Amino acid sequence: MTATPADYKLPHNSWYPNQLESIEAVRASTKPIVMLELPPGGGKSSLSLAIINSSLSEKHSAVVTHTKQLQDQYIRTFPDMGLVMGRNNFRCIIHDSMNCAEGPCSAGWKCEYVWSCPYHKQKAAAAEKKATIHNFAYWITEVNNVGVFSKLDWLILDEAQLVESGLKNHVSISLYQPVLHDLGIRPLYDEAPVEEWAEWADDNSTAVGQQVQKLQVDLEKYDIADADPTKLREIARKRRTLEELVQLSKIDDAWLSEVSNHPRYGKRFNFRPALVNTLGMKYIFRHAERVLMMSATILGIEPPCASLGIDPASVDFIQMPHSFPVENRLVYYRPSVKVKRGMPDSDIQQLVSDIDQVLFKYRGVKGLIHTSSYKLAKEIIARSKYAERLVSHNSSDRLESLDKFKVSTRDLVMVSPSMTTGVNLVEDECRFIIFAKIAFPDLGDKQIVKRMELPDGKEWYYWNTACTIVQASGRGVRSPTDHADTVLLDKNWDWFKHAARKFLPKWFMAAVRNGGQETAEETLKRVLATR
Repeated sequence: MTATPADYKLPHNSWYPNQLESIEAVRASTKPIVMLELPPGGGKSSLSLAIINSSLSEKHSAVVTHTKQLQDQYIRTFPDMGLVMGRNNFRCIIHDSMNCAEGPCSAGWKCEYVWSCPYHKQKAAAAEKKATIHNFAYWITEVNNVGVFSKLDWLILDEAQLVESGLKNHVSISLYQPVLHDLGIRPLYDEAPVEEWAEWADDNSTAVGQQVQKLQVDLEKYDIADADPTKLREIARKRRTLEELVQLSKIDDAWLSEVSNHPRYGKRFNFRPALVNTLGMKYIFRHAERVLMMSATILGIEPPCASLGIDPASVDFIQMPHSFPVENRLVYYRPSVKVKRGMPDSDIQQLVSDIDQVLFKYRGVKGLIHTSSYKLAKEIIARSKYAERLVSHNSSDRLESLDKFKVSTRDLVMVSPSMTTGVNLVEDECRFIIFAKIAFPDLGDKQIVKRMELPDGKEWYYWNTACTIVQASGRGVRSPTDHADTVLLDKNWDWFKHAARKFLPKWFMAAVRNGGQETAEETLKRVLATR
């Protein structure tokens, strides 16, 4: 007898395409890590809960995402999941002018009010649940420090193609010159190699530790409720600096150093790894008995295994076909110019002119333009004939702008460098997508350049780009009956489709059409036919 969603305690009455087959394949695996490539429409969120609900283990399980939109989607669909938010989302009950990330406990004080603290109360309540939902940055910090959400039965990593970048961000180190000055430490010269910085950090960590200890002893002389919040923040910053110095003393030549200026904290020394293939087990995989990495874009077992230090023999790789009709998700390649950093003004103007032609064809319906950078987004809005239709956002109002766009009844077009993943634009919320630029990893970023210099650098570069293209093209087609056209304008597609052919899924390439002879009227008639 075929299992039903109710058998797995799921709230929907019927299976999504390929969902039951995916659940059964994951459950049948005996490997510690399962990688599941499930294209859009396969119901990854409820699949996660089915896997957790079918486990006989009494241990806790966790779902980890990389975007707030996806985290919110889980909670809306499964309100019984435990939601855990970071300390900075709660006010400290001792000092209400501070959030819990700044409170006395961050300065090293053992808080006697811990069970009254709103942060710890929500954390304790979540820990009682069979499953919790976390964002990646919070989860990886928590399990490698306090560890309440470690020792899991299942760890489910949604948006698995983003795990490597999330791990790199977690282990990256930043030191601020004003804090070093307060500690009496003189930094090295800006161009010092990372090996010298590691020795420098080792030489200074003991002295910093002694200073932090003295500050904490002084702190204990006072009633914590009367302690100066400025003093508490100072101690917390110095504690963090000590932790960063200890980590910095362990880096190797796979890291790079850079100097930048923070608008609030002044000169900053940044240290980032180009490779984290020795850190995956330490920071992620050891925290669960079983790990499910799932995405619409795994695109082969080799790149994620190489990047995260996973033994391929410990992995079952499961690929599911795309279930949406090809005609509902067509990708039209209409070459404009090669879009790149420093391109001449004439090329920018040509690109915008070609975008305007697409906007004219798709008048009356909403769309999305992927730009890869805020700079290009601004250029398009400034030069387009249809600027009144175009909306955008900055890094701080992205979610608010997206929500306003989705509910608008106007034929708006969102112009964005950061909506390639974790965004669901359903039905009339989006009927066309334009790639103004293929989203290559930024070669202006030294971390990317250093990664490219490693033996598998080009393969890694092509795989990341392919993941982004495939993810981004799916933002507007969210069910078998939904439809949205994708228009690819960047001429870099000419060479990239050959260079990355091993990573581009067959179901994606089957939807690609070169050129196209539709008139504007024919396109508009087809797009509006189902409205």
